[in-house]
Amino acid sequence: MRLRGRNARRPDSAFSELFPAALADKKFISRDEALLEYFIGNRYGFAFLLTRDSLDMVALSNADELVSLVPNYLSFLTLKSSKIFLGQKGGRILYDRLIAPVKKMLSPDIRKIIIVPDGILHYLPFETLISLVSPFPSKSNNEKGYRFLVEDYEICYSPSAVCSTLLQKRNKINGNPMDLLAVACPEVNYQLEGPKNNAQEIRKLVFAKKEILAIANLFPKGRQKLLMGKEAREEAFKSLDLSNFKIIHLAAHGLFDDQYWWRSAILLNRDDAGPEDGLLQPIDLFGIRLDADLVVLSFCQSGSGHFENGEGLIGFSAAFFLAGANSILSSLWVIDDESAAKFMDSYYRYLATNKTKGEALRLSKIDMMYSRYGHPSFWAPFILIGDHSSIPNSAGSNQ
Repeated sequence: MRLRGRNARRPDSAFSELFPAALADKKFISRDEALLEYFIGNRYGFAFLLTRDSLDMVALSNADELVSLVPNYLSFLTLKSSKIFLGQKGGRILYDRLIAPVKKMLSPDIRKIIIVPDGILHYLPFETLISLVSPFPSKSNNEKGYRFLVEDYEICYSPSAVCSTLLQKRNKINGNPMDLLAVACPEVNYQLEGPKNNAQEIRKLVFAKKEILAIANLFPKGRQKLLMGKEAREEAFKSLDLSNFKIIHLAAHGLFDDQYWWRSAILLNRDDAGPEDGLLQPIDLFGIRLDADLVVLSFCQSGSGHFENGEGLIGFSAAFFLAGANSILSSLWVIDDESAAKFMDSYYRYLATNKTKGEALRLSKIDMMYSRYGHPSFWAPFILIGDHSSIPNSAGSNQ
């Protein structure tokens, strides 16, 4: 294994300390994978590229521009009012800033990239970066005239290189007696109080039950538990032994508080005489033990959180990881009810054909890309954090 710094402004000893576990046990990364970790300072930035055989570092030019470039690009990604994606220029600029500096170090064997973001990059779906722009689109150039990074690589995310190592070591499912726990709460049986004590109406999620039923159809009926509608109560969820389930899927409304992350909540129903308020919050998960291979958070901004220096984003994803989940599929922004149900149906159907979690996600995004939900606002918010290489192969066993 070679260790070298390119355009580095720090000694190799400090460079190697960023990846202590990875350097000690580099077998956690396969031959077709690369781990790409970013460090973004106020003026300078660095990208660290780890493969099975090498560890490289490059300096990023104009790293301070990312503070304005990323939010601007996100505004195009989430612009549902336009059927045509208008962010091609911004996607190409970010590709040139973040991917191009390390692209020449990626061997042709690399098909998967594990992104460890920093700072503002936590909010950026790297899948949407534009690797190719052509003024003359043709069938050989997928007819869009541009190419998203996800069309070339399987993309997933990790809080750190050390976390990737630990997840690989604990990625052993202990024969869970139940395959699937699916929760659908289209609407709640209470009203939320607004800033001026005005009750807020929660729009009904028309497709939430359809989403759950389509997924459940891929699993043996005796190895699944469904909590839908009135049964989707916080008390009912907490009363289950959640460590029994290999996959946990939550389709509901979510509330995100970007200032006080512990106030964010998944909206479930509640019993009038019960002790729970119906707001399943990250702090509620600290006393729960999971043995889940996959947790799917199918609600708005489920992958958001409060950024803490040295800790990354603190929110639902971090809480489910601490509870024992191996990977989290979450969303970065407000998602559309109907397209989310279609996306999840596609995702689980790929899992049912023995695709890995990462492969299933990439294929589902490409399918959506060439459907009537082709705008990135529909498929780009869904990201996979944590283990991406395992196959939750209980899906499909009901067919």
